[in-house]
Amino acid sequence: MSQARQFTASFYKVAGISSIGSGLTTFAVHLVPLAWNNVTTFEQQVGLRSHPLYLSRLWMVYLHLLLVVIAMVGVALRKIRVAPGPAVLGLIGYVFFAFTESIRVSLALFTLNASWRATYASTADEAIRASMHTLLLGWPGINDALFVLFSLGFAAGNLFFSLATWKSWGIERVVSFALLIWSLIGAYGIAQGYVGPSWLPPLPEWLSYTFQPAVRFLIGAWLLRTPSEPASPLAS
Repeated sequence: MSQARQFTASFYKVAGISSIGSGLTTFAVHLVPLAWNNVTTFEQQVGLRSHPLYLSRLWMVYLHLLLVVIAMVGVALRKIRVAPGPAVLGLIGYVFFAFTESIRVSLALFTLNASWRATYASTADEAIRASMHTLLLGWPGINDALFVLFSLGFAAGNLFFSLATWKSWGIERVVSFALLIWSLIGAYGIAQGYVGPSWLPPLPEWLSYTFQPAVRFLIGAWLLRTPSEPASPLAS
């Protein structure tokens, strides 16, 4: 086996383990927020700036995104020869999703909490507090705007990777169906955010910590079972 093929085979193992790891971090990303589920008032939300579990969860999202991107590079490499268009577009969708979410997390850590909330809580100047209050009231709009971009990239990535793996069998066929369902869930979420809950009810929260990690684990198992001579340009 050539060095290029050895590297590719090793990378598939890394990608598979990363996908399984992203399934585990999915639990933390979606279940940890239950710890501050009772935070509803403005002042309570300001207090989250010093909540260790809240801040740790935001930092964990960075790790989650890294693991997801590594895993999806593995998916793209597996399908780049047989379905180059969908494979590349799927990876672009996921990179866009990860980039947008990393911006959202960075803004939450350093703008929302370390700056706006911290300034509001520490200053005695009423004019500054009023300006911080105005900025904080605008944060949900900023967050929602970035979440829409996040969702568009994520839904597109899942759709194109589903197309890339469609003509398959066995576990890969299951992966393809799971990604298609995930892309439809993403499209529904985008539509629901546009028309509002009065027209489309929100999807159940339990999908985030059941279906999502299950798909991550499934992709990881598929990548770990990659043949020694995968269909990738690096294997040539």
